[in-house]
Formats: sequence, C-alpha cells, structure tokens
Amino acid sequence: MYRSRIVASLASVAVAATLFVAPATALDTSVSQKTCKFNLNFSEQEEWDAAVEQKNNVNEESVMPFSVDIKDAKKTKSSFDEKLNGAQGLVYLMQDQQDALDAQTVAEDDIPLYKGNVAVIKQIQKHEKAYKNALDACANGKPYDSSKDDSVETKPDTGNSKDAANTSSQMPDELLYTLLGLLGTAAFTGVAYVVSHGGINLGNVKLPF
Repeated sequence: MYRSRIVASLASVAVAATLFVAPATALDTSVSQKTCKFNLNFSEQEEWDAAVEQKNNVNEESVMPFSVDIKDAKKTKSSFDEKLNGAQGLVYLMQDQQDALDAQTVAEDDIPLYKGNVAVIKQIQKHEKAYKNALDACANGKPYDSSKDDSVETKPDTGNSKDAANTSSQMPDELLYTLLGLLGTAAFTGVAYVVSHGGINLGNVKLPF
C-alpha cells in the first residue's frame, strides 16, 4: 500500500511536469473589419482581473481600452501615454500613493483604495510597451503578437539588469520550458519504475521504499 501511494504520487508529479510549458503570448491583437481587439493570455488576464477587482478609482478601461477603432489607434496611443506618463499621470499617482503607504501616513479607511490603485497602475505599466506597439500595428490595420516582438520583454521583470542585457543570448523560453518539462517527466518516470520494482540493489544493500 505504501509503495503504491509513492508510485501514484510520483506519477502525479510527472504529469504536472509535462504541463510546465512556456506561457502563451502575453498580448496580441486581432483585426476585424474596422476594429482592433487586444487580448492577454490566460495567466496575464488572471493577474489583470485580480488587480482591477480591488477597490480603485483608476478607470483602466478609459486608460487602456481593449477594443479600438483602427482610425482612432494613433489618438488612443497618444492619450494612453499622457494618462500614464504625464506630469499628473498614473505613474505619478502610483509613486505618490506607494510612498504614502510605505510611510504609513494613509488613513486606515483609504489603505485598500491606495493598494488597489497601485496594483492596477502596475498592471497597466507592465503592458505599456506591448500595448503601444499593438496600437501602432492597429493604426496600419495589422494584427500584433508580442511573442514575435523582440522589443518587448515577455518574461517577468526580475529587476536584474544583467539578466535583461543577456536575454538575446539566452535559450528561447518556449524551448527551455519544454525541455524542462520533458526532463522532469523522464526523471520522475524513472524513479517511479524503480520504486514499483522494490527499490535499488547495491550489492548486498537494498534501498527500501
């Protein structure tokens, strides 16, 4: 019974390893007639939803609309940049409210609002580069895929400038994650086989499981 449980557990981990693959495109657009629709991948959408569902007064749909008429793409890009990076824009608001949170000078009732504002603005800022590039493509009536855009960093920001500088020489994420998944599956399958056959014999020494 104990051995069966170990084999079952290892099998479960092996299956999980095969599911550890590269994330899909972070942001892409589709063009239909005269409209561009912007889409986040599943994990990015989950993070976005978790942020905007918090108490906030950012009005992210006005700042970063996910549906834009082709004729309005250039104007939308200009408006987006001003609302985000302008003198009194969202980045300024985020820094101001984060400083207040760090200094613990925020009234207790306002803390959820401040935290929500910071979370939403960070999400908008995270997709800034890809969104602007997508709007440029939209203005020309073309679809956009950030996974094919070398100017967009699709991995999470580690804050390590050395890592950022070396991204061009690193293995593509899709290949790296796929290889890790395959290696993990092979390793766990091998261990599961050994366990199911009673252990490993080293001469007169047997490793029990």
